[in-house]
Amino acid sequence: MFLVGLTGGIATGKSTVSKMFADLGIPVIDADKLSRQVVRPGTLGAKKICKQFGLEVFHPNGQLNRDLLGQIVFSGSIHIEKSRGLVRPRPKYGRPT
Repeated sequence: MFLVGLTGGIATGKSTVSKMFADLGIPVIDADKLSRQVVRPGTLGAKKICKQFGLEVFHPNGQLNRDLLGQIVFSGSIHIEKSRGLVRPRPKYGRPT
């Protein structure tokens, strides 16, 4: 199997290329969509984020305020360390991936 990782900044064509792959029948895994699923209201990911960063990083409707959380997390290395591994599994042995 041949795997391709598609990365890039905002408005660089990632969605366009992903759609082209999908139109050709090539399976596409969209990490952005998956990351939104694991922090939906009531999920374990949302609960972990709430425990670590508090209710203030959520909108009144329970949706994660991604902009605010991003500002907090990237404001200092201590916050980056706190956020690592909250919503992604950690391996049982060895270093985190």
